[in-house]
Amino acid sequence: AASPGAMAHTNRTDNEDAVLRDSRPSTSPVSSSDFGDEQNTIPIPHSETEGYFTRVSRHMQPEEFDRRLTTRTWKNIQDYEDKLNDEAGIELEQDLFSNAFVSLLIAGARGSLLEQALDKAQYIVAVLMMLWVFFMQTLMANEIKRIVWNNYRVTDLEALQRALEIVVGTNDSMPIGLAEQICGEYDVREFPSGKLQMSDGTVLRANNDLPLYYYTKLPGASWKPSALGDERSVLDDMGYITNEGVSLNPFGDGPGYSVLFIVVIFVWLCTIIVEFRKVINFGSMIAHFTRHPTGGPNTPIVWDESLEKFRVTGLTPAAFWCGYAAMVLRTCVATFVGWVGCLLLFYTKVKLDLIFNSLALVFILELDNILFAATMSVLSQNFLSDIEPIRYQQPMSKAVAKLQKSGLPVFVGVCCFTAALFMRYEQVVYCQGLLSQASALCLFGGPPPTGHPELAAPVVGLCESLLSVRCAPVVDGPGSDNGPCVISDQGVFHGPKVQFYIDGSLYPGMSDREGNRRPWIDWQDMPSDTRRTLWSSNMYQKTLRKQCVQMYHPEGQVERRRMDRDVDEVANAAPFWCNREMMFSAVFATTRRSLISKPQDSYVFGSVNLYDPHVVDAVGRCRERALVGKSKPFVTTRSPRISAVSISKWKLPHNQWRRRHFRSLATAIEAS
Repeated sequence: AASPGAMAHTNRTDNEDAVLRDSRPSTSPVSSSDFGDEQNTIPIPHSETEGYFTRVSRHMQPEEFDRRLTTRTWKNIQDYEDKLNDEAGIELEQDLFSNAFVSLLIAGARGSLLEQALDKAQYIVAVLMMLWVFFMQTLMANEIKRIVWNNYRVTDLEALQRALEIVVGTNDSMPIGLAEQICGEYDVREFPSGKLQMSDGTVLRANNDLPLYYYTKLPGASWKPSALGDERSVLDDMGYITNEGVSLNPFGDGPGYSVLFIVVIFVWLCTIIVEFRKVINFGSMIAHFTRHPTGGPNTPIVWDESLEKFRVTGLTPAAFWCGYAAMVLRTCVATFVGWVGCLLLFYTKVKLDLIFNSLALVFILELDNILFAATMSVLSQNFLSDIEPIRYQQPMSKAVAKLQKSGLPVFVGVCCFTAALFMRYEQVVYCQGLLSQASALCLFGGPPPTGHPELAAPVVGLCESLLSVRCAPVVDGPGSDNGPCVISDQGVFHGPKVQFYIDGSLYPGMSDREGNRRPWIDWQDMPSDTRRTLWSSNMYQKTLRKQCVQMYHPEGQVERRRMDRDVDEVANAAPFWCNREMMFSAVFATTRRSLISKPQDSYVFGSVNLYDPHVVDAVGRCRERALVGKSKPFVTTRSPRISAVSISKWKLPHNQWRRRHFRSLATAIEAS
């Protein structure tokens, strides 16, 4: 006679019977064939399993026993994976999308008219809540996009375009506020009675009009990326981001922004993939029940007494369409939020903000779970948690499933990592373009020497702080021909440990065998010990320093230079300058054509390439364009034609550009 347990499960398959027999608490049929004896089957209690294994292991070597036990365990694992492949399971999440889907699984309401009305109201509320959370997620992501587009991205572009309109369009220097926004702030340290003595006996000292002075970079009195702080200028921001390039080294000399950016983007892309996989699994379950429903049309969800949980056996038409609607809505949210997140992280310039912004993006994706836990009743939450994981057949073969087990982690990891590297590369390329524009404006958009608007000079404090120069109005001694400024680290409380003449052999390879100066791009770097003592190692700073050296005129003098024509503020300025017409023709020609062809406030302007051979040649001729005697006024020589850009083609359009944009600029100032 069949036992009551066997009669209760007569309709189950042989595999289910085997699983039930293994799960019974009384006895477990353990075959000795698993351990080499194929003649006997010994049913033993589970409590005595350990003792049974101990007795069997006495009749064979421990190595043989471990090998056969491992083989049996591996076979069990393979059988388990095959079963999961044939019948996958999805556990419904505690969110508003799953709540709307489950609410429509109930075939129809029973009871009085009031109960039917309340049940229908429950379904309507569940669907409306699903649509409401979709609206909120989309709205929040769209607001982030607007903030990125109007603040993160436009702030730097607007400052650069304003500066280009003033410098290139009206042939004027940048105002103080705009110069600080683009090039940063610099603090002057003055020694009214100080002096500096070089190793050859040359003495730099103050007089009654001008002190011995030097400039430091604010806020950290250093050009090191770690000392620039979070509130940085455009030049510092772009240099900070591009400093390391596409690097994965967290222990380098850079700020560590590159590796953190790549890691955050990688994790964010993996988060979006998790959302897409949930949608795919949910869609596979709906497609399975559409093709193979196991329950009647009026009983899509039943109570399983053996598991004490609800079991989904089919779909109602309303649940079918609600499920597909939830799939479409979640796909749209994951796609839009994923794109907005990449956009936000792309324009994030502070390391701490990278982490905080990524957490804020995850908060948007988790909004449906948060609102479900906050708004739904305890009955609805418990009902959703009491539903057994929905079983469905995966639309793939066993071979594909086994390949997916080992290949999917590699595929997803490689794809996300490659996408993160690509985004980092695009970020570096974008910021390098803005860095070149900012560098050109800071080098040639500062106030010119007094009474000489035909000259282009750097922003006051830029070259002085980059080169760590000390300048004085009086120079006595054998090195007086090297000009009023020297490179030194002398401070208030300590003497100089490093001393170099700017006009001397500062870089190896500055001059050829005949003593002629080579282009700055061919110069070698300073020795590492000297470079670390004076300057921080940075690619864009190296470029700016070498160009500052080319713009230095030892025949010039330090002066009190007016910072802005609309402000009476003056500052100590060293003799760094170049011929304006020649430099603007070589550096800003592409920018000028782009600004003319593009509409106003388009924030699209041509790129500046400081490594272009024509720009390098023009910077190399800076020393030949304007000669200043120490006891005589400026003598400006006529600039020869440059092969890259004809100066004759620059003059006429430049005058038209200047008149048109000066009128528009004056109108804008009056309106504001």
